[in-house]
Amino acid sequence: MISQEIFNDLTIVLGYKITKKEEDYFFHEIKLTFPKEFPLLDIASDRDKYIFYENENSCEFLLKKLDYGFDGLVEDAKISISFSELSDGLCLYLLNEFSKQKIRVFMPSIKIHRILDRSEEKSVYLFDLLRIAFSEYCALVIKAKEKTLPINIIDIAKSHLFNCSMFLGYNYCLVEKGDLASSSKSSPDRFTRRAKVETPHKKYNEEMVQYYIEAKITRVPKIQFLSFFNVLEYYADELNEDKICGQIQNIVTDPYFKQSKVKEYRKVSKIFDNKNIFDDGQMLLTLLNSYIDKEKLLEFLGENPFYTESSAYKIKETILKPEDGNLIAKVKKRIYGVRNALVHSKEGNSVKYTPLKDDLHIKEEIPLIKFLAEQIIINSSTIIDY
Repeated sequence: MISQEIFNDLTIVLGYKITKKEEDYFFHEIKLTFPKEFPLLDIASDRDKYIFYENENSCEFLLKKLDYGFDGLVEDAKISISFSELSDGLCLYLLNEFSKQKIRVFMPSIKIHRILDRSEEKSVYLFDLLRIAFSEYCALVIKAKEKTLPINIIDIAKSHLFNCSMFLGYNYCLVEKGDLASSSKSSPDRFTRRAKVETPHKKYNEEMVQYYIEAKITRVPKIQFLSFFNVLEYYADELNEDKICGQIQNIVTDPYFKQSKVKEYRKVSKIFDNKNIFDDGQMLLTLLNSYIDKEKLLEFLGENPFYTESSAYKIKETILKPEDGNLIAKVKKRIYGVRNALVHSKEGNSVKYTPLKDDLHIKEEIPLIKFLAEQIIINSSTIIDY
């Protein structure tokens, strides 16, 4: 028997009163069937802000779909990870939360009737109906093969979602309780996709990943490029300061350093004589030298000959020749030049990109900045031990 609370929630969220005829319930004259027992809402967790069901050896995370691809099962000796439709429990959780927030969802009736066409009883299971209503959501299911789930299960889930975004072009995000009312549009991955994702072994910086996903889902080339560039900016300042501090530390800890002699301090002051010491371009160069794998960069250029044959639009002397001894510096000049051409829009400035008019030229530079963003996310990560 359906409870009055669920009955009220359905009316609020679906925007249409559920009617009762004798012992049966109907939605738009469609008969509803129910489970013998309803899931318990108290097992839905939002630990660390994220919504999921968890028991001893499995965990089901609520995901927001930013596009609509599903990959197959990924597993190793310890865990398995898969995408899934919403379970009955997560459907009930969403129904309850949406009802509290007075959120009404759009019900595509054509999908309901497709279910009816396949049903001999001409009825719809309540949670199949809710899965249609909540079709912008899905689940990520992680199961442990040995004893219990690892304690860093959330890190594993986040890393797997990033891997799927990077390698497969599938874009999903973990849902936070406060984000249930938000909506996002998607755009397909425009560039090279690989065919396989393994279980994650690295923990990535969460803010950098958010910039990366923002870039993947936007349709505006300027925003896409700048969002990937935000990934690069994230550590640039900190790395440059570390480098400067290291240089000073090496000077003052040298056994030949004499605190009583002024000329010794001039060695330190010379570091600050460099006017470019805190220059954004210099910081970016330090970052690229620290995190970009030269062999992978050469591999990327081999697969994308555009960059080895042409400079960036309006950015002179930025052809990326693999044999160039200053290749990383040329990469910096190219992406930093594009970035400046996008954000500097003063009248009369010859090196600037105009939205829409120059979109094609901006798109040409996106595979490179995307590759660099991925390299920095990966190479600045830490190992997941589970």
